[in-house]
Amino acid sequence: MNKGIIAFGVLAAAGLTGAVTQAEIQAADADALVTPAPAGVTEEVSQDTAIYESPSDATAADIEKATSAANATTGTETAGEDSQETGKGTGSAIPGTVTDQSTESGPLTGKAEGQTDSEVKTSEEQPEESETLTYTAPAATEVFQVPAAKAAAPQAAQMQGSAVENAAVTQNQLASDYVLVHATTGESGQDRYLKNNAQTVLNGKKLLGIYHNGTGGTASKEAENFYLSTKDYIGKAVFILNANGSLAKGGTAWVRDFLDFFHQFSGVKAICYETGHSPQSYDWTLVKPAYEVWSDQGTVNSGMFTGSVSGSTFKGNAAEWNAKAKPDKKQEYSVDMYRLYNVFSSEHLYTASSLERDVLKKSGAWNYEGVAWRNPLAGGNNVFRLYNPANSEHHYTTSPLERDSLRRAGWNYEGVGWLTDAAKSTAVYRLYNPYLKSGYHLFTTSKLEYDALTKMGWRQEGIAWYASKDFSTAKGSHYLYGNYAYDESGRQSGGIQKVGNDFYYANPDNGLKVEKREGLYKTAQGQIYVTGSGKLVKGQKQIGTSWKWFRPENALMAVNSFIDIPAAYNSGTAKTCYYDASGNMVKGVRTINGLNYSFDNGSGAWNNRVDVDIQKLCQNVYNQVGRDLKAVYDWCVRNIRYQSLPIPLNPPAGYTAEQNYAIRGLRDKRGNCYCYAAAVTSLARNLGYQARYATGGVLLSNGSYSNHGWCVVTINGARYILDAEAEIDFPGMSFYMQPAGSPKLNYKEY
Repeated sequence: MNKGIIAFGVLAAAGLTGAVTQAEIQAADADALVTPAPAGVTEEVSQDTAIYESPSDATAADIEKATSAANATTGTETAGEDSQETGKGTGSAIPGTVTDQSTESGPLTGKAEGQTDSEVKTSEEQPEESETLTYTAPAATEVFQVPAAKAAAPQAAQMQGSAVENAAVTQNQLASDYVLVHATTGESGQDRYLKNNAQTVLNGKKLLGIYHNGTGGTASKEAENFYLSTKDYIGKAVFILNANGSLAKGGTAWVRDFLDFFHQFSGVKAICYETGHSPQSYDWTLVKPAYEVWSDQGTVNSGMFTGSVSGSTFKGNAAEWNAKAKPDKKQEYSVDMYRLYNVFSSEHLYTASSLERDVLKKSGAWNYEGVAWRNPLAGGNNVFRLYNPANSEHHYTTSPLERDSLRRAGWNYEGVGWLTDAAKSTAVYRLYNPYLKSGYHLFTTSKLEYDALTKMGWRQEGIAWYASKDFSTAKGSHYLYGNYAYDESGRQSGGIQKVGNDFYYANPDNGLKVEKREGLYKTAQGQIYVTGSGKLVKGQKQIGTSWKWFRPENALMAVNSFIDIPAAYNSGTAKTCYYDASGNMVKGVRTINGLNYSFDNGSGAWNNRVDVDIQKLCQNVYNQVGRDLKAVYDWCVRNIRYQSLPIPLNPPAGYTAEQNYAIRGLRDKRGNCYCYAAAVTSLARNLGYQARYATGGVLLSNGSYSNHGWCVVTINGARYILDAEAEIDFPGMSFYMQPAGSPKLNYKEY
C-alpha cells in the first residue's frame, strides 16, 4: 500500500492511454535502487521497526552530554544513546554527519550492478500501514551521504560544509563554511537538536542548511511536518529534501509533490538531494528544472554540490547560498483543486497536484476543466483517495468505513488526497451515475450543476465535504467565516489579519483557526494579545503588574520604544511612555541610549523631556571636544556669543529658568551671563560633577552689585567657581575653577 497519492495516481490515471503502471516500473527497476556499501565496510541491518512519536525538547544535560560525545568523534562515528532522534525513528545523515546510528533511510530492494548476492541484505516485509498514517521505519535505511567527487578543474568560488543529525553540532563542524542540520523525518519524526543546532550555526556566523529525510509517506503531511518544524528559519537557511528514502516508494512524482507542497507552505523552493540511483530509474524531468537537484549522477545533478562521507562542497559563494534561502512567492494556506475529465471513460478526476494535472493534460486522454475549488493546507478532516484497477476509476471519501469497504472489494488505497475545511465554508456536492461503466461519481461546488445533472439521470448523494471559501464570491476585503480568516480573493489566510477595524490571529500552529484562547502570542511580526472573543488588544493592557502597549495600527506589542499615548487611551490625559525589551512600561529613572530619563512612578509618563533635550545638546559638545571639564568650559568661552537679554527673562511653559538659559547657550550659542552659567553647569553635571547653577551679583568698584550668574562645582567638599562670561569681560584672565574662598571677583548669591 502507498500513502503518497501522487506516485500511484499519476501513472494509474495515465495508464488509461497505455502508460505502464507504477508497480511495473518498480518491478523493472528494482535492481537499480540499491546503493552498495563502500568497500571494506560491513553493513549492519537491524530487523527492528520504529514508530515516530511526538517530539520532546532535549534538556540542557542532554545537549551537554551529546556535545561531549560528538566532540570526541569524527565524521560518521556514533554519538551514543543521548543523541537519539525524538520519535525513535531511524534517521539518515548528510555528508559529515554525527549521528546516533549508522543505518540508512530507504529500503534496499534488490542488488546494485556488480554487487554479489552475499553483499545484499534485504528488509523484512513491512506490515500494512496503520490508519493513523504513523511511519514505520524500514529494516534498513540509506545513509544520506554524497559520494566522493571526481577531480575537477578549480572553481572560481566554493565552500566546504559539514552536517549533523540527532546530535549536538561540534566545534569541528562549525569550522566549515556551512552546516547542514537535520530537522525532520517522515510525517512526524523531529530532531530534538534542531533549534539548538540551527541557532548555534547562526550565532557562529556560518551558513545554515536544514534538511528533511523523506520516507515516501503522504507528501503533503511530510512537507507540513518539515515546514512547521523549520518555519522560523525561512530566509535564514537553505532547505533540502533528502529523497533517498522516498524514491523507491514514490519515485520522482512523490519528490515533486513534496517540493510543491513545501513551496506552497513556505514560499521557498527546497532542493532535492539524492545519491546512488541510476539516472534511468526515474523521470527527473518531473523535478527539473522546476527545482534544483543535488546528485552524484552527472545527468541529474544541477552542478552546485559535490561531496563525500566526511564532507561536502558547495560550488558557489555565500551570496549564491543565501539567494537559495530566499522565498520567491507568498506563503499559501489553501490550494487549488484541479478538475479533469477523461474523454474515454467519462471519469472526473480531482487533484491538488499541478504535476499530476500537467501529466494528464499531455496524455491526450484528459481535458482540463479548471479549478474546481480550494482546500486548506491544514486543519479539517482527511479526504481519502482510492483507485479501482479493474476500470481505472478514482473515488474520494471522508468516510473510513467506505474507504475500508472499497479496499476489501479490490480498490487500491492511495492515501489522503487533501483536507476538508473545518469552517464548512463551501459545500462540495456528490452525485452518482448508475448508467456509467466507470466514473460513477462527480463532485462539484456548483448547486446549479448539482441540480442540472439530477435532471439528466444522476442521483444526488448530498454534501460530501466542505472546501475553502469560494474565491469567486470573495467580499473584496479580509473577512472571517466560521473559525477562519480569508483574504480579498477569498483564499484562506494565516497570521495577523485585519478585518474591518479589528485584528485577529489565524494561528498556523492551530490549523489556521482564529485564535480565541486568551493570552500573549509570539508571531513572526512580534507579540500580540488575544482576547476571548478572538480580537487582538489595541492600546494599553495591564498584564500581571505591568502595563503594555499594543500599537493600534497593527496590534503588535511595543518594545524598546517611546509611545505618545493619545488622551483617548489614557482617561483623557495624553502622555509619553517608554516600553522596554519585554514590553513593560518603565517607571522611575532609566538610562536609555546613554541618556538619563525620568518617568512618573505612578503613570509612567516621561517627565524630564527638557532635561533629555539638554543632555543631547551636551552630548554634541562632548562629541566635539571630549568629556573633559576644562575642554567643555573652553568650548563655552569660544562658541557662545554675548547677547543682552531682559532680566528677568520669563521661560516658556514647562521650562525652568535654568533650562531656558542652558538651551539658549548650548543650542543657539548666544546669550547673557545666565546662559553661559547654565550651559557650563549642564555640561559639568552631565559629566558627573556635583554642579550648581548660581545667581546673584558681583561687586562693582562703586560698592554696588551687578546682576550675574555663574557655576559652582563641589569636589570632595571644596567649592569652585566657573565663570565663562567673565572671560569675555576680562580678556587674558582665567575664571576657571576659582576657589570659592578666594575668587578673583567678589561673588554674592541672592
